[in-house]
Order: sequence, then structure tokens, then C-alpha cells
Amino acid sequence: QKSKEVTKVVSYARYEALRDAKGLNNNQVAKECKFDSSILVFWKQGRSKPKLDKIIAISKVLGCTLEDLIEEVDA
Repeated sequence: QKSKEVTKVVSYARYEALRDAKGLNNNQVAKECKFDSSILVFWKQGRSKPKLDKIIAISKVLGCTLEDLIEEVDA
């Protein structure tokens, strides 16, 4: 029996839930993080994922850990 491989990915759904819980929108998060909101739009659309420095900034704005933004998916 082969073991399943799991990959950790930055989850837009987790980001969105944490953002909504804070009562923020993408424009507000982007402004606080000092980057363009297109980064978040592209992430939502699946066109790209934010780089680590952006994820760190997002986690600080949302008051969460990096792990809070990560989910495991089957590889």
C-alpha cells in the first residue's frame, strides 16, 4: 500500500475566512501590506500565489500565523 503524498499550499480560502473575520476587504489588506491588490486578485483567480514576503505581511495584518494560511492537499 502506497502512502499518499501531501503538499502544503497557501490557501486563498483560509486567507479569505481570516480576512472576513477581521472585517477587511482585499483593498484594505493590500494597503496595509503596502502592495498592489492585484496580487490578491491573481491569487483568488488561481493565476499566481503570493511570494513569502507577501504572505508574511498578510499574516501580520490578519494577526495570524503562517500555518493559519496553509492547507495540506494531496500531491
